[in-house]
Amino acid sequence: MKFIKEYQEEGIQILNGRYGPYIKYQGNNYKIPKETVAADLSLSDCQDIINKADNSPKPHRKKK
Repeated sequence: MKFIKEYQEEGIQILNGRYGPYIKYQGNNYKIPKETVAADLSLSDCQDIINKADNSPKPHRKKK
């Protein structure tokens, strides 16, 4: 089953994908750390993961 949990008010979904569980929020996907149980995530845990991912520096990609 793909769907694990949803916080409808915030528009956050926790889904099980091909490479493990992830958070879907505003059209973006956020990786859940391996040591974390996806079904046990609270709304504040999800928001922390999203904020950490949005504030982390993006890797620089080389132009072809």
